[in-house]
Amino acid sequence: MTEIISRLYATRKAAEAAVESLVDRRFNPSLIFVVGPPPTPPVNDTDRAWALEALAAQLMKGWVLKSQARVYAEEILAGGVVVTVHAGFGYAQTAGEVLDEAGPAPSRIVEPERVYLDYDEAAPLSSMLGLPVLSDSHSSFSRFFSMQILVGAHGSLSELLELPLLAKARTSNSSFGLPLLTKGSTPLSSLLKLPTLTR
Repeated sequence: MTEIISRLYATRKAAEAAVESLVDRRFNPSLIFVVGPPPTPPVNDTDRAWALEALAAQLMKGWVLKSQARVYAEEILAGGVVVTVHAGFGYAQTAGEVLDEAGPAPSRIVEPERVYLDYDEAAPLSSMLGLPVLSDSHSSFSRFFSMQILVGAHGSLSELLELPLLAKARTSNSSFGLPLLTKGSTPLSSLLKLPTLTR
């Protein structure tokens, strides 16, 4: 499970500094994508349209969303450079901080406000799903899932359904046609007619 994080930089030098910082923090270079302006700028509208499509296609190869890739393509054509990193689970916050430390340029794409949760090795599934551990919560399981607590101001479930709290037990020696109690010490073996290990 990876998270795609992109930043726009005003110069290639700033983008290269961001990539170096990512590699220094042990991010895999094969998961870092850099897209810069073409070597020769387009001279007419047709060339510009082709250049925008080519840049957007390059960005989408790095899994940038198509809608964002088109906006980034225009900003790249204006001289910017986009760095995209695929951050593994638990490393998205670090990747975002490293990219921000390199001084990204303002972009028309506004990154969503992210809430990063600490990874807890003792509760990996809860960490992966972003759920608080119930034992650490001061509220009960019912409150966590916004369920009404059955015992409280309204009484028990039995009272809510107008049922008696305790039902009188029926005295019976059998259930489903089978005896509830047996006098034998090995009822299963006796039923299946198997010899016991010890006699």
